[in-house]
Amino acid sequence: MKKLKVYITGGSGLLSVNLATLLNKKFEIFLNLHKKNIKINNTKNVKIDLMNYSKIKFFFLKYKPDVIIHTAAISNIEYCEMYKKKCKSVNIETTKNISKVCKLLNIKLIFISTDHLFSGVKKFYKESSKCKPLNYYAKSKLISENFIKKYLKNYLILRTNFYGIGPKYRSSFSDWIIENLKKNKRF
Repeated sequence: MKKLKVYITGGSGLLSVNLATLLNKKFEIFLNLHKKNIKINNTKNVKIDLMNYSKIKFFFLKYKPDVIIHTAAISNIEYCEMYKKKCKSVNIETTKNISKVCKLLNIKLIFISTDHLFSGVKKFYKESSKCKPLNYYAKSKLISENFIKKYLKNYLILRTNFYGIGPKYRSSFSDWIIENLKKNKRF
């Protein structure tokens, strides 16, 4: 039986590495790397400039992935506030490029958004609740969500947050908390 092909963006990030590790036994995984080379069994590393629509299209035409899990983004909130143009380019324009190729080739898109879309005043929010992005990072995710909703039919948007131990080459938010607790620092 042929394995489904899953293409994961943001390949050096905490979520992507964990997804590739979890899914690589059941699916053929293509992990798009930005900086670091990652070695995960049964996973093919690729380096495609997600800002380049033509290169994305060429790769997808050649390898025909069934599902795209789009996790690539600048998620550092302070960085996004200081460098809005770069945040827009990476978080919004890459999503548009990937969405356009998904539509052209009828590929399902799973988009990882954020839980920063709501003020936190209410205890629970519904999918239909009015969004009030807390920062520019969240605004970039909301703009991307709206584009996907208008442009595609075959998509899933996950508004989530995640945490865990970071890879050896980069600390995660959880690592930062643990390190500060060990040093008895206030934060």
